[in-house]
Amino acid sequence: MIAHAPHRLGPIAVITISLMASVLLLSLIGAVFALLGDAEHASNAVHIPSPTPASFSLAPPEFLLRLSLFPDQQKKRNLIGVMVENHETARLYQAGLEDALFIEEFHVEGMISRFLAVFDAKDLPLMVGPVRSLRPYFVDASQPWVAVIVHAGGSPEAFEHAVALPNLTTVNVLQFDDEEHTLRRDDVPAPHNLFLTKESLEAFVSPEGVAPLKTLWPPYPTGGPQPGGSGATLIRIDYFSAYHNVEYRLLQDGAYLRINGGMKSALQPRNVLILEMPITEIGELGRLTIPVKGEGNLLLFRSGSMYRGRWHKKSVEDSWEFFGPYGESLRFAGGATWMTSVPDLGRVEWE
Repeated sequence: MIAHAPHRLGPIAVITISLMASVLLLSLIGAVFALLGDAEHASNAVHIPSPTPASFSLAPPEFLLRLSLFPDQQKKRNLIGVMVENHETARLYQAGLEDALFIEEFHVEGMISRFLAVFDAKDLPLMVGPVRSLRPYFVDASQPWVAVIVHAGGSPEAFEHAVALPNLTTVNVLQFDDEEHTLRRDDVPAPHNLFLTKESLEAFVSPEGVAPLKTLWPPYPTGGPQPGGSGATLIRIDYFSAYHNVEYRLLQDGAYLRINGGMKSALQPRNVLILEMPITEIGELGRLTIPVKGEGNLLLFRSGSMYRGRWHKKSVEDSWEFFGPYGESLRFAGGATWMTSVPDLGRVEWE
């Protein structure tokens, strides 16, 4: 009688079975979370019988999306941008940033940075501000994603750039600076005391006859980390002054804690995108010229890793493109992105 050795699976078969088991496990977890969510909503809603059976979704649960194990699910959004002040005396009073999908940060006069905070029109903050004036490079950088920019005044060049863009609506709230449309906070020093409530912002961004521009968001690939990144859990950006220098610290959940001049920022982005964009001119009243069209070097920090690459923007109305060193599209983590412009990447350090 001949004894047969037990059959052993090859390495490819083992990997295949493991992957199938992982997919099945994640699907079951997604189903459980979907059922729990349905039960929670059902307790607060009136039941209406449906003639068709409920659909069954295999979409991953939200907590896994937050860990960046899956790409963000793209959907069309109406994006609203609000100019927010970042002067050191205004920083303490910043409101609404934690709800932003995307933040553009550029220098303005005095080498102080300012933000364009971008929100989904269906998920606006209860209050946002301090609202400040517009500059042309914020206009150019926002396109073609943002449908409406709300601001408090602006430079002549900013208005010129905005008027030239048919798909952009700009709202200068200084034309509506009253108790009905804006909020002047008594506890905040002027000129940093202008804020908008959710209700006033909704009124500004939904004028009759203005067709909302829908943007597929996120506009870049998202998902797990790409190979080739180097470790980076601490990032420092030299902003010419201890009052304005920025530090990012990686948190356990994969987000970054931003510390700006010693103050913690409300938004904890999952991506820190730093673009090298030279300041080509300092003009009247100290206003800066920062060309947005063209291309340049970048650093992307996500999931505790740093990736080098290149940014491209062929024209104001063309989308940003972000590539790795070999021309591959960079993959972002799911969640908010903080995009910062610096004149020289040599001002950035990490460890």
